[in-house]
Amino acid sequence: MNYFYGKSNILFFSNAASSSGRINMTIRYSLDEGHTFSKGKVVYPKNGGYSSHAITKYFELAMFYEYPDKNGLAVEILRMNWVMDQ
Repeated sequence: MNYFYGKSNILFFSNAASSSGRINMTIRYSLDEGHTFSKGKVVYPKNGGYSSHAITKYFELAMFYEYPDKNGLAVEILRMNWVMDQ
């Protein structure tokens, strides 16, 4: 998801970041149109799946992801300064 913050174009990316299964739901960002990404922050350390993002009216990042443990979906509201502090 692209997001303009001031003059910066921020690209967000999330995935289950593990080589041993679909765990560690992680958020990353890029300030150079996806050429490089931040190291990432784990949002949810257990099972997760497909994900998407939206910006709330309070300029926070809403991260939606599959929540297989409960057979449904989860939403995490992330403060932008927490996401960008990587």
